[in-house]
Amino acid sequence: MTVLEREACTAPRPVVAAAGYAHSRAALDRIPNAERVAAALESLAAARPEDVDPVPGTIVRVLRAHRYGDFPALRLYYSVDAVAVRLLRIEEWDAMEA
Repeated sequence: MTVLEREACTAPRPVVAAAGYAHSRAALDRIPNAERVAAALESLAAARPEDVDPVPGTIVRVLRAHRYGDFPALRLYYSVDAVAVRLLRIEEWDAMEA
């Protein structure tokens, strides 16, 4: 990998919300502390998007926050391309679902 390719991989990309993302984010309003967990997941996806491997056969990556005390378990779906980090959906999840 050349220096330019390495810089292209590490250069920060803009974060873009897909059309339905705001709706899935708004659905979390009823869950206490969801805003804090969602913001942390979004920040992590923006800062280190390639740290999570895509779901096999797709371009979608999934970041998970496990339930901890009063903080809910959330799952953030996003994708990464040369142009942007795209937030696709965020939702509450149950670790028993796998």
